[in-house]
Amino acid sequence: IEKSLAAKATGGEEKSANLWRIRDWQLEMKSTVPFNGAPDETMFLRLCWSPDGQQLATTNAFLKNKPVAALLDRGTGDAANGGAWENSTNMKGWTAPVTVAAYHPRLLYRNDQLDLVCALGGVEGKLVMWSASRGDGKPLAVINDLFKEQIFDITWSDTGDTLSVCSDDGTVAIIFLDATEIGRIATKAETTKELQALYGDVFSAASGEADLPEDSGQLSFEASEAARAPEPAGP
Repeated sequence: IEKSLAAKATGGEEKSANLWRIRDWQLEMKSTVPFNGAPDETMFLRLCWSPDGQQLATTNAFLKNKPVAALLDRGTGDAANGGAWENSTNMKGWTAPVTVAAYHPRLLYRNDQLDLVCALGGVEGKLVMWSASRGDGKPLAVINDLFKEQIFDITWSDTGDTLSVCSDDGTVAIIFLDATEIGRIATKAETTKELQALYGDVFSAASGEADLPEDSGQLSFEASEAARAPEPAGP
């Protein structure tokens, strides 16, 4: 687990998604393939991490000359050498560039299976909600008539039942959702179990909260110190 900064570079000849390590500001990952052919018409792009930290939703991607939102899978591909992460899933159905991605902030359960939900918006002013478990299939919801201009930003409430969306036409839409539409929010115990399976004991089973290290060096130091710790004295 490591603190990182993700960003899109779209101007000029370089079209890529880049990830830098905060501890030394060195490039951790650079992905270019999903963005070949992407236009330069977008004024801004908003990326988003999935709540389990395993996917990066990127915008202004293109697949077979069609706009898509590309999901990059953490730690795949040539990640060990700072190369691109694999792009296994694309959210399709757009006629103009996707500019904003916003994952639901919590893990969800749909049909008793773990799920992630991502809301997307773009130049055409359409709002789409996707289930990550559906992959390249159909979205959960498509709302075409909210705005007359492109979507500028999307944000979820902390409780995860409200979605706020703003547009270049000067309006803001507030959308209320329930479990029948996006799934049931995972309990603290369920969330902790899932994150511990991914990241080990860095997540406290008692609190369900993360004590995140600054980098992998801190993890190694803590492991070595734990190994050197004396055994507790008997009664």
